[in-house]
Amino acid sequence: MSKALNQSDISHKAERWAKVRRELDELEIKRDDALEAAMAAVNKKYDKRIDALTTKVDTLYDEVVAWLKTRKKSVTVETKNAIAMLLAGVRSGNREPDPQKFIAACKKRKVDPWPAVNVVIARAEPILGKNEFDKVCTTKQVPYADVSLKLK
Repeated sequence: MSKALNQSDISHKAERWAKVRRELDELEIKRDDALEAAMAAVNKKYDKRIDALTTKVDTLYDEVVAWLKTRKKSVTVETKNAIAMLLAGVRSGNREPDPQKFIAACKKRKVDPWPAVNVVIARAEPILGKNEFDKVCTTKQVPYADVSLKLK
């Protein structure tokens, strides 16, 4: 069974962690510098062509999408290697109950509507004003613990 750690033990472990962390950071920097140097020749060989092709691809894509967006109805253009498609139509969005109709329907059924009602702070606060709105609010106290171990 291992002994319980005390504050002094943690102090020593934190200091060891900092030493190893710095060593790791230095080694990663050396590795990244070596990779960057090694990749410079590869990048020089391919970057110009990649940049040109990327520009071409982006331009063609933008032209196709712009054309598709001008269509009023669904359209599909199929080639040997690509499919350009616009699906146009109407989808149902989120249901948005009318609060007054909801309350009236609950009264008609003789059920309590309030457990289902939420107040949107951004809309409700301007109605009452911040001070008055704060009076009708409760604020829950939520426990938290911020834990960190970082280099100085």
